[in-house]
Amino acid sequence: MMGRKMKKSKISFEAETVTKDHAKRIISEIAPKAITKLWDDEDLEAPLPIRPKKKRQRSIPDEQIPPAKKSHNLESEKPIEEEVQTSTKNTEKKESNRSKKKKKHAQLQEEQRLKGDLEMQQKALNYLSKWKHNRSEWKFEKLRQIWLQQYLLDVNKIPGEFWDSAVQYFSGSKGHSRQVVLDNAVKVIEEDERVSEENRTEDYSMKLKRARDIIQNLQ
Repeated sequence: MMGRKMKKSKISFEAETVTKDHAKRIISEIAPKAITKLWDDEDLEAPLPIRPKKKRQRSIPDEQIPPAKKSHNLESEKPIEEEVQTSTKNTEKKESNRSKKKKKHAQLQEEQRLKGDLEMQQKALNYLSKWKHNRSEWKFEKLRQIWLQQYLLDVNKIPGEFWDSAVQYFSGSKGHSRQVVLDNAVKVIEEDERVSEENRTEDYSMKLKRARDIIQNLQ
């Protein structure tokens, strides 16, 4: 009996003849729980347990991740925040340096302008003084005369000690220059009625007096 080959038992399954092993595999795939009795009746071995299929893990949105799991993201964002702050500071520093340069440049321009105005004033007053006291060395200069007629009524440009010389100088002038001086004086007198009491300072009073002197001497 030992030398005889064991024939595989066959089971009829859906009009087909199959081996016992093949039947066990087919039936276990269809309904393992429903055929438990079949295994007992047919003296078949119990089917192997079927492992449930693993479910795919769904990705969880960032907003649902607990704070502990987000910590690595926050740490990775720190260098970015520091870089932004550093960039902002550098920008503010550049703007500050640029602003300082602009202020310095404007200050230098104002100093140069004041220096130029002072030089023009000194040259014009020296021109007037030479005309009054040293006529032999005096020479007519159109640029100095224009400056004098432009600032004739300004006490700060032509101080009081030069006033008499200025009146005499323009009293002897002729043509367009004499007419410009007269027109400027008449304009001040005409606008005097519209000047408020607050604007009637000491300098304005001296300007008004000079306008009257010019009209009296040049008309």
